[in-house]
Amino acid sequence: MSKISIDLGTSNTQIACLDTNGQPKNIGGIIPTVLYVDSEANRIHVGQAAVYAYENALHAKKENASSYYLENFKPELCQAQVTPDDLTVLTGVDGKLMTWLQVLTACFSYFRRFAMENEFAGAEVNEIVLTHPVDFPNIELYRQAALNAGFKTVDFVQEPEAAYHGYKVGGRNLGNKVLVFDMGGGTLDVALLEQVNGAWSVRNQPLRLDTAGCHIDWAICESLQNELSEAGLLSNSDDVASFIKYAREQIKEPLGSGVLDAARIRYMSDVTDGRLKGTYTRERFYRVLDGLLVPVFRTIKSYVNGLPQSPDTVLMVGGSSRLSYVKDKLEKLFSGIKVFSPADGGSLVAKGAMLVATAPPVVPIISAPDDQSRVEPTRPDLDVRLFMKF
Repeated sequence: MSKISIDLGTSNTQIACLDTNGQPKNIGGIIPTVLYVDSEANRIHVGQAAVYAYENALHAKKENASSYYLENFKPELCQAQVTPDDLTVLTGVDGKLMTWLQVLTACFSYFRRFAMENEFAGAEVNEIVLTHPVDFPNIELYRQAALNAGFKTVDFVQEPEAAYHGYKVGGRNLGNKVLVFDMGGGTLDVALLEQVNGAWSVRNQPLRLDTAGCHIDWAICESLQNELSEAGLLSNSDDVASFIKYAREQIKEPLGSGVLDAARIRYMSDVTDGRLKGTYTRERFYRVLDGLLVPVFRTIKSYVNGLPQSPDTVLMVGGSSRLSYVKDKLEKLFSGIKVFSPADGGSLVAKGAMLVATAPPVVPIISAPDDQSRVEPTRPDLDVRLFMKF
């Protein structure tokens, strides 16, 4: 049976499998983590198709279009346990609100079909590896949804650990103590991995914060929107919707390059009927980000100060790891410690999960170190801490 891994993110999802040489590879690039319910066609769209369907509904000025569109839902699943029958805000084809189980089943069903069509020539994909944040409360909900979607076996791997193993592909080395900084679209996970007697394990309780890229995007957009509205450049709801949509899609790349280039300024001017003017510099964005993320970095600093040992290196992964602002802050926070921000940081979790899931199990480590730091089951070569199978 064929196996895939899925890294379900707040903003985007990544799917991976093993190639013929046993190396992990991405399937189909980045897939938006969104759903749109087409009540007229009695169909649920997921991914880019959902984005297109929603845009078409807005252009057609369909009433209640937003009631049929769902995005940025993962943070809610990270905050508290929900039951399969708990309702979301998404209206289904029957006019009733969909449950969380229905929403996740629709997502996993689409990802399964996507992998079968784009990688396995239509052959069945029956095994899945799902990644999840640290201390994720809805493992059982994920499992039920995956089984409903047609998968026969469901494995789980924590995201920071999967990211570390994904980075090791190709012989990349990070030293013996690595702080994994996984900043995605709705959660921030920080975990220290250490090599002890040839095996890797997580040291101390990992840190998870419910803030990251999605919140960054909205904070910047709202700040710019307020400025433009006060200047009379955004005069109605259509202008605001167009600006917010474009800005959220484009915000991360401009932050990385330092300035919104002329072409993007012209585009945003077009979507606001030529009334948008001005250039938004890196410093302008940074002022907004400081208000949002300075408290987050204080928490991270406190967490790291409480670790028994300092890390040798810091590995940045997740969609928001592309922000040069974040790397600058981390380099100042961890002065003298090398901070790695790989270009493929967004896909490392899905790739690493495939490696973890295909590694042979070994006997767990029973004894704890003298400092009582947490050491849990490991695997040879891959040295993973947590691996659950149902």
